[in-house]
Amino acid sequence: WTPLGKEGANVCTHRLRTDPFDGVMRFVGTPINKVPGIAVAVGGLVFALIMVAGVIPPLRELLRTLPVLYLVIALLTVADAVLGIWIYRKMNPYIVFDSRCGAFYRSTVDPRKIFELAALPTFTPFKTVGALQLLKKQVQNSESGAYNAYELNLVRKDGERVNVVSHGDYPVLAEDAATLAQTLKVPLWDMKNSPQASQRKE
Repeated sequence: WTPLGKEGANVCTHRLRTDPFDGVMRFVGTPINKVPGIAVAVGGLVFALIMVAGVIPPLRELLRTLPVLYLVIALLTVADAVLGIWIYRKMNPYIVFDSRCGAFYRSTVDPRKIFELAALPTFTPFKTVGALQLLKKQVQNSESGAYNAYELNLVRKDGERVNVVSHGDYPVLAEDAATLAQTLKVPLWDMKNSPQASQRKE
């Protein structure tokens, strides 16, 4: 009953959603989790447009005397866009309960571009899952201090655990975990109110 990871936000960063087209269940990032990556990418583009448009007189004069700066601005804009995309994908990985292949997996790469999903370290067939586990953990943050977060894990029948998602909104995560437990037809071990969890902790 110890957490698998030390990280976790103090707000809701993901919600469980079912794709109406393919019926696949995914944890999708909430707007607050998407803003940082988008802001970095868009911020670089806005800065480049301001520079090129010559809105600031001193910069306009500098560009006129040093045309090579246009190349520098272009390279910085591309680098900023790549960084923004990396941050976005890092904070919003693909967290999928794929009914088509009967397995769970996490990936920072679009699953459609992965030739062999079973090669992913988190690939867990539904038939190997014995339960879901919902834990409370304390996260240390140098800026905001300590706060509580909650972690949802798969418990495999061999006793190994696989992390699904972590964030700070317990009611929301408990609701999503209950939906998953019902779909996978496995018990939910919630350390806050599950009899199984209480016995296990003791």
